[in-house]
Amino acid sequence: MNSGEWGVKPKPQKKSGLAGRRDATWGRFVCRGVAVNMNLSPNLNVEVNRCIKNSSKYFYIHPLFYFVLIVAIFTQNLKKVAILYMIAVIHELFHLIVARNFKIKIECVKVMPFGITLKIKDNYIPKPEHEIIVAIAGPFSNALMMFIAFFVKIYYLLDIDDITFFIFANIVIGVINLIPVLPLDGGRILKAILTIQWGFIKAFNFTLKVTKIISFFLFILGIYMLYLTRFNFSLLLIAAFLIFNIANEQQNNNLMVMKEIVYYKEKLLKEGIFKAKNIVVIYNLPAQKLLKNFSYNHFHLVTVIDSKMNIIGTLTEAQIIEGLVDLGCEVKVEEILLNNRL
Repeated sequence: MNSGEWGVKPKPQKKSGLAGRRDATWGRFVCRGVAVNMNLSPNLNVEVNRCIKNSSKYFYIHPLFYFVLIVAIFTQNLKKVAILYMIAVIHELFHLIVARNFKIKIECVKVMPFGITLKIKDNYIPKPEHEIIVAIAGPFSNALMMFIAFFVKIYYLLDIDDITFFIFANIVIGVINLIPVLPLDGGRILKAILTIQWGFIKAFNFTLKVTKIISFFLFILGIYMLYLTRFNFSLLLIAAFLIFNIANEQQNNNLMVMKEIVYYKEKLLKEGIFKAKNIVVIYNLPAQKLLKNFSYNHFHLVTVIDSKMNIIGTLTEAQIIEGLVDLGCEVKVEEILLNNRL
């Protein structure tokens, strides 16, 4: 199915309101990527179920990790690899401690060829302020470990190669993680900061574009480094990982945005109180364009004005979403406003 088509049409629902049509909406609310390049699959409910099944496995080791281990043994670099993974464990432990402090649930721990990662429940953190702090915790741990190791080396006058490597590895891991690309900490920080200013969808799309540009640049640089050194392909591997991860980030984003659309009522009912954000739009604006300005960290109130800049009405994000589901993808804001007055 092309991204410009609707998904599978649901059977008529007897219950009123979007909440009563929740299951049907999963297959139905796919309208030109809701004007934000979502490119959702018509079998989105299958993807959601697959994510739920995979999340039951709390600890996961990628098969390539064993390959890295074998290579490290044969090249006599097992100690260095062990130091790198120890740093990665402490790095993720800092993420975990801060996340648990904010009552953020962790679904699983993944041991990957490039390190260790934590999978957050639902693949996102509800409050962008919390996401910033959780993301910063990782590079902070690297800076802390680096200073402690440097202090030990200077104070005790120890010139041990392992300590020097430990300091260097923390610098490299900390700096790489601060690159503003997804899924690295720097990309999470950038996305969260922009989410506060722009809303989630616009912030994610911008961060994804930055990720593509930087990943491509790193890939070219990695090829050049490999050409110069005839051996060092580490930067090329990092770039390849970032490029291949782009599709995964897009899929996770699509699932999260659709969950927010379907479960939009719960975010207010669960908290009882929520920050409001006002958006002013012209009456003839296609309603789907509003979605890219919606975000999970605000409840949106939409003020509708006419061509003379006079206020002709106000809609909530709930009314906008229900209007899109009930009246169709091409509906304009004015039509939703009139429909709610009937």
